[in-house]
Amino acid sequence: MDCIDCHNRASHTMQTAEDALNRAMAEGAVSPELPWVHKKGLELLKANYSTEAEARVKIPAQLEAFYRTEHPEVMAAKAGLVKSSGDGLVYIFTHNVFPEMKITWGTHPTTSGT
Repeated sequence: MDCIDCHNRASHTMQTAEDALNRAMAEGAVSPELPWVHKKGLELLKANYSTEAEARVKIPAQLEAFYRTEHPEVMAAKAGLVKSSGDGLVYIFTHNVFPEMKITWGTHPTTSGT
C-alpha cells in the first residue's frame, strides 16, 4: 500500500532538512556537542539514496567515517554521540524522505503557515 491509497494529500507535516535538523539538535537527538554536525548532517540528509534501506546504512556510516578521518579526536572522545547522532539523522530522513515514492525534501511543502 501507498499513502495515496487512503489519503489525497500529505497527511503529516513534511519538514525541510534544515528545520528537521535544527529541531533534532534542540531536542538532543542529534548532538549539538559535535562540531560540524549541522553542516555534515545536512549534506548527508540531502544526498541521493535510491532506497530507505540504503539511507539507513549510509547516513550513520558516512557520519562515522567523517569523524574518524577528518576529526579523529572528536571520534575518540565522543564516539557514542556520533553513533546516536547518526541514528537521529536516519530518523529525520525516514520521516521526511521516501525514495521509493520519489518524495524528497520539498516535494510536499507545508503552506499552512505552521
